[in-house]
Amino acid sequence: MEEVLQRLTGTGRNQLLSQGSNTYYRVWTDAASTVVKFYGTTSQYRREHRALESLAGIPGLPTIVDQGLEEATAWVQFLDAGRWSLATMPENTGAARLAGEILFGVHEAGSESLSNLSGGMDQAWIAADYVSTFERLSRYRRRLHIPAELVSRAIAAPPPVATEPAAAHAKPHPRKFVVADDGSVTLIDWSWCTLAPPEWDYSLAVWETALNVGFDASDALAGGYGQKMSDEALQPWIVYHSGMLLLSQAETRDGPMDDLAPVVAQLSALV
Repeated sequence: MEEVLQRLTGTGRNQLLSQGSNTYYRVWTDAASTVVKFYGTTSQYRREHRALESLAGIPGLPTIVDQGLEEATAWVQFLDAGRWSLATMPENTGAARLAGEILFGVHEAGSESLSNLSGGMDQAWIAADYVSTFERLSRYRRRLHIPAELVSRAIAAPPPVATEPAAAHAKPHPRKFVVADDGSVTLIDWSWCTLAPPEWDYSLAVWETALNVGFDASDALAGGYGQKMSDEALQPWIVYHSGMLLLSQAETRDGPMDDLAPVVAQLSALV
């Protein structure tokens, strides 16, 4: 990784942005400001490469400058999409509207070329995984201060209704919508791209934006998407996403989880 980074940096400079399952650097050279992504696994690289190749031409996708797979090191150099994100700009409803437009464009793209990325996320899969999520969550309800009755009500509630799978980002969190100084928006991190019901992406983006950014931004994102779901259709998806978030946090974190109390409260209100 160090050798590739040094070659791409040349006489310029670089800065570590984040390090986890993937590692990101911002690189400044005389030519441009870019972001270099080093993948934790080659399969993630191949999946994202396939997604961006298949969806090429859709507005709001990252622009690849260079890429490589050298021994065990997989990397891509993108044009720098910006230093902000939807998550850090709660007052920028314009950016949120553009985020909704990008998401709609993804869902409207032809899905045939993504058939090899299918996750089998149809109505039957959603219904089964919904129940499984809350059954697994019941193991952690004491840590999360979730009443047993609440878990039982969630399991008994109707699962979300899913339409036919389409091209989907799968994890369109507010921080994934990067905002440039000129106001343009780019949806990054396509390693989880798959075929999924459009309601999956839409509900997750609208819910997390409302939860972490603000209701005005969430409404603007829905407006940019152009096909607002009814509350009756949206609420089961929010219940599902709440359960998945709580389960993920319980399985990967130690210690107090008081910060998740608003999610538990919302779950209780909806079921």
